[in-house]
Amino acid sequence: MNSAEIALVQASFRKLLPVAHRVGTLFFAKLLELHPELRQELDGDRVTRDRRLVQWVALAVNGLGHPATLTPVVRRAGRRSAELFLGDGRLEAMGAALLWALEEAGCEPFTLETRNAWNRAYWFLANLLRDGALEAAA
Repeated sequence: MNSAEIALVQASFRKLLPVAHRVGTLFFAKLLELHPELRQELDGDRVTRDRRLVQWVALAVNGLGHPATLTPVVRRAGRRSAELFLGDGRLEAMGAALLWALEEAGCEPFTLETRNAWNRAYWFLANLLRDGALEAAA
């Protein structure tokens, strides 16, 4: 990602902070719509789960400008939750659910440039998660 894309992601996330609690709720609703078999894996306290997702997104967004620091953290998360990230089409569904949730939670739709920047950020992170998950499965 280039610095302009990172700035777009970070600026759009800052705008979402007042409604960040909605991002997790919307994300998991959409993800379970796309992959209902994940319901058992995602059981538990919804409020905690939603809050953790937003915390992870914030960590990732803030770390985009520091990939050397962010990379091992994200790969480690992939190793810890390998079964979640290696299912057929799961990373694709997670990306679609996240972008949808981010736009739905916000007060204004993303511009094409902002959407593309989020998409690049997501796939940068998703590939790190996948790499970590594959290491755990090996």
